[in-house]
Amino acid sequence: MIRKSLIVLFVILTAWSCRDSYGYGVVLWSANEIELTSGSIVRIVGESPRREIFRVQHPDTKAIIEVDKWRLEQFPKRQQAQAYLEEYIPFLRTYTEVRKSALPMREDALVSSKSVYSLRDGQVMKVLGRAKEREQIGGYKAYWYHLLSSDGVQGWTYGRFLREYTLSESGQAIYDEKDYTGDAILENFFDPINVWHPAYMYDMVKDKAVHLSLMREEYGLFINPESKVISIRLPDQNVDFTYTRITPVGGDAYMFVDSPFSFTLKPNLVQARYTLRGQKYTPEFRTLEKGIKDIIAEEETRRGQKYRNFMEAGPILHSEMATINFSGNGRFIMSNMTGLLQLQTLLESDGYEGVVLFDVMLEESLLKKYDGAISFVFDASGKRLTFVYHMGVGGFEATLVAYVPDNKIILPQHIGAINTIFAR
Repeated sequence: MIRKSLIVLFVILTAWSCRDSYGYGVVLWSANEIELTSGSIVRIVGESPRREIFRVQHPDTKAIIEVDKWRLEQFPKRQQAQAYLEEYIPFLRTYTEVRKSALPMREDALVSSKSVYSLRDGQVMKVLGRAKEREQIGGYKAYWYHLLSSDGVQGWTYGRFLREYTLSESGQAIYDEKDYTGDAILENFFDPINVWHPAYMYDMVKDKAVHLSLMREEYGLFINPESKVISIRLPDQNVDFTYTRITPVGGDAYMFVDSPFSFTLKPNLVQARYTLRGQKYTPEFRTLEKGIKDIIAEEETRRGQKYRNFMEAGPILHSEMATINFSGNGRFIMSNMTGLLQLQTLLESDGYEGVVLFDVMLEESLLKKYDGAISFVFDASGKRLTFVYHMGVGGFEATLVAYVPDNKIILPQHIGAINTIFAR
């Protein structure tokens, strides 16, 4: 019987190893803040490898407490633990809420690093640290977070789908007063460098079909997080909504509480949704690589160069329809207009002079055949005569446009059959 008791005692002593020193630990995430607070430095006095538990000495009461190993960061010396704690203190009460399932947690703060854990939508993670700078990945700019899961796994996760918050002493989640700080997707939207203009502006620049009347700085989606006012400015719409807070509703979608407005955020794309006077609207907004003033200046330069090209080809050019004098300063004088008058394309009351405009654009498929579109707008009547053209040496080939749509983008079906050549 005595021998059996000795064996049992030996097993117990083996299970709780009795080295002189196990070093010190920093409590990362306490299971019981009343018993032992997070951020405490404790002396480790024993361990149970089988149960993955440390026995630690409470820093104040000196009582021996059992703590899960994963809840501590272990160091050989107290000075090392103290140095670590100083870096950890800013994140002592910081947590994140995961907003996407199967979000990877990696060994290092690199997208190429090995995945060590898969996060779940709604899961709460303890923040151990954060990269010093945001990193641009795709259309988003966010921090990498050093995280600890409630089942003891550490790793790094890119913050696009994480919502950072602070836990008060009473256990209440406290978000930044701006109600978007800590949310990488919303922070990307509110970043001062991002101005959200109507998506058609982005398309015009991409297609090199800029309409100056639609390219205005005041057009866009503007949200003031301090006054909590949403302002939508479009060529045909000018509306404001107020809201009380922004709430994520899944994925990249957000609801603006107590307003009819919501949106979904994608890389460089805001898909807005709202109801106004019973009608639903879904405008889209994007950021531009250049400022509006720069885009306008470049477009005006482009149009000025086109006019100079016609002056250099002429400046006086003749055809069986009419004679055109590119008289300078963006103007024209037209004479010998018998051909145009017979076609009833022009009337004598339209006059014979006006301005040359290059504000009509071509649909992409037409650019293979034509160099562009030129419009002659007569002073007397405001009548517009538009041709698609192909430049040549000493002149240009022109085909009359039968119809110019409101958006001023010419499609193949808008081009008529009347063709002529203007030459010196």
